Amino acid sequence: VWAIAQDKRGVVYAGCSDGEVLEYDGTRWRHIPLPNFDSVVRSLHVAQDGTMYVGSKKELGYLEPDENGQLRYVSLMEHIPPNDREFQDVWNTFETPDGIYFYSYTRLLRWKNNRFKTWDIYTNGSPNYIQGHLYITGRDGKLLRLENDRLVTVTQRAEFVRGIMAILP
Repeated sequence: VWAIAQDKRGVVYAGCSDGEVLEYDGTRWRHIPLPNFDSVVRSLHVAQDGTMYVGSKKELGYLEPDENGQLRYVSLMEHIPPNDREFQDVWNTFETPDGIYFYSYTRLLRWKNNRFKTWDIYTNGSPNYIQGHLYITGRDGKLLRLENDRLVTVTQRAEFVRGIMAILP
């Protein structure tokens, strides 16, 4: 299990190594498979609207009820421009007022208004959303901040070569 989240109803979800999300309602477990069985579900996030977003290896999407009310996985890959679909594990999925972000070590993707915006990144840290700003560590060890849809350098020195795991207010 790589990720755990709980929705507004109290149902618990676990992202697993075998290409599925497990759903636990307090009584029983249910398997929700992803299209790629070799995927590893690395991140889960419940958005303000209640949608459960899923980040995986070479795959990302969300859970949506089918005609019987059972959650099923819906891929968002077709919405990503073909040249931007090359990424590995989506380690973090989170929400800001600007949209839902999916973060891998080579690509940052934002889902907003049924469209993706993408940024090429090369990092080994974690994204941090602090006081209205998104920060990541660049490949060169510099701290970057997302401003007006551009990644700008915050530090001029390569102080964070190993990546920042957390920034606290």
